Amino acid sequence: MLEKFPIIRLEPDSELKHFDCGDQDLNDFFYNDTANYSQELLAVTYTFENNSETVAFFSVLNDAIINKDRLTKKTISNKLIREIPNEPQVKEFIKGCEILSRSDQMPNLRI
Repeated sequence: MLEKFPIIRLEPDSELKHFDCGDQDLNDFFYNDTANYSQELLAVTYTFENNSETVAFFSVLNDAIINKDRLTKKTISNKLIREIPNEPQVKEFIKGCEILSRSDQMPNLRI
């Protein structure tokens, strides 16, 4: 059945076929925001279309989910560089993290 509806990647200048899913917010996003999101590299939108209309669409957002519970050497270092400009303190903290990562207290810390 999907052969009847090819997946088409929308570009910022793509001509949109008629679409109405019954949800005004989604319809509004489709007609007014998909081009801007694509142009600003926030999301890429794909459509399923037949000859006369868009039957469905989905957008893939360029974003990340950050797990604050999982600290890595890179995230710790980046945070310290922003908050503690003194390099010897940063090196001492990272050295402490390396010691902790070898102990039972922080088994998931990877340095």
